Amino acid sequence: MNNYYYILSFLPSLDNFADFSSFMTKNEFLSSINGFLSSKNYNIIKGIINDEEVSYPFLKNFLRTRDSINKAVLYQRSVYLNKENSKYTIDYGTSYEVLAFAKKLVYEYNPLQAQLAIIDFYSKGIDGASGANAFSFKALVLYALKLKLLYDSELLDKEKGRSEFNNILTKLRIKEEDLF
Repeated sequence: MNNYYYILSFLPSLDNFADFSSFMTKNEFLSSINGFLSSKNYNIIKGIINDEEVSYPFLKNFLRTRDSINKAVLYQRSVYLNKENSKYTIDYGTSYEVLAFAKKLVYEYNPLQAQLAIIDFYSKGIDGASGANAFSFKALVLYALKLKLLYDSELLDKEKGRSEFNNILTKLRIKEEDLF
């Protein structure tokens, strides 16, 4: 627990950063926590930041919620576009809150606004999940999730998104050239 107190107390607050990646990159974050965690816990945090599959009890709930929202949004989009079929279904037991949220995203927002609203929804859920133990590994997991959301939201900025798209396109072209 002492390690988590030290780590979490020196990390900057993630509230009110318009351009967080210029303040702390993913690699800077990971290197700043590397020496304080077991390799197992470090790999969990690294997996979160790099969008890799990791196993941690709280993450199962988070991922279940994320998948439920994604399915509900796909279903609502299929209804909106009159493309209803069995490919786009929602899970039985999906909460009314998730269904209403998905419907609002599809009918009231453009896709960019909808994605930002989803990120905001996740961020509020993370804030609500922190609980009383602010200096635990779970708190560090929540911090990493929120940091990941901040990086994801920055990609939705038009200029940064265009730059990232061009980088990916360049990498794909290089790989294509290697094939021939």
